[in-house]
Amino acid sequence: MILIYSLRNYPQDLHRKVNLFKHFWNCLEPEEKNKAEENNEFLEYDKSLLAVYVKRWAKVENAGIYRLSNRLVQVSFKDKTDIVMNAEKKRVIYSNSKKEISVHPLIAAMENADPEVTSHLKNAKALLNKMMNSNNAIE
Repeated sequence: MILIYSLRNYPQDLHRKVNLFKHFWNCLEPEEKNKAEENNEFLEYDKSLLAVYVKRWAKVENAGIYRLSNRLVQVSFKDKTDIVMNAEKKRVIYSNSKKEISVHPLIAAMENADPEVTSHLKNAKALLNKMMNSNNAIE
C-alpha cells in the first residue's frame, strides 16, 4: 500500500526524511525549481520511482557519496560537479559546475573523454576504493 502525504501534512515519523528532502530541494538551482513547478513534476510521479532512495551515504574529503537503492552511485564534489555511475548500463553521467550534463560510456570516460570528466571520474574511483577498503564501505 502506498501512502502519499504533502510537505505540510505528514506523520511525525517522516520528519527526518521530509527535512532531508527540503534540504536537497533547496540545493536545486532556481530555474530547476521553477521548471519542476511549471511542469507539476512534484505532483506527478512514477510509482516505480517511489522505490528509489538513498541507501547509504558518506561525506569524505571533498565530496559526498550516495549509494541509491537502484544501485546507482552519485559523487557530488564541493566544486559543484557531480558524477553518477551506472554499473549496469556501463555509463557515466557528468554534470559540470555550470550544470551542463553529458553522458559517456564508462570505458570512454576513463580513457579519452573530456579531461575534466576523466579527472573527476578518477577522483571518484579513488574515493570509492578508499571507502571500500575502510569500515565505511558503501554496500
